[in-house]
Amino acid sequence: MYLVSFVSPVSFMSTTNIQLPPRDNRLVRSTGYFVIELKTGKFQPEYAGKLNFYVALVDDKFKRAAHGATVGILICGSKNEHSVRYALGRSDSPMAVSTYTYDSLPVEEQKAVPGESELSAAFDQVDVPDKTSPD
Repeated sequence: MYLVSFVSPVSFMSTTNIQLPPRDNRLVRSTGYFVIELKTGKFQPEYAGKLNFYVALVDDKFKRAAHGATVGILICGSKNEHSVRYALGRSDSPMAVSTYTYDSLPVEEQKAVPGESELSAAFDQVDVPDKTSPD
């Protein structure tokens, strides 16, 4: 399980300040967490239960009142749409299941994708907020 804090839907692992135009309150700065789990094989319904557990854990240990909903993302090697629909059908948390297709990427794009060690190092640098500190 990887825990990623986000501040803007368009920025990943970084803080972004959005300048609001005068008299335009449609743009809102949102904060919250993504829980991302990577699986190498085919989606199994029990993966949704485990992801839901991780989302609940993040909500309990890290989420503050100002945060938006914690989003769970499960990335698998393959999936069956019916299994995913039934597994996520009763979930109260926003969750999604997707597949990865690294082998089908053109060689130039495969070179641009960070390797496992680079991704692990990036996630090791993510700061986890201390819930005991004031909001």
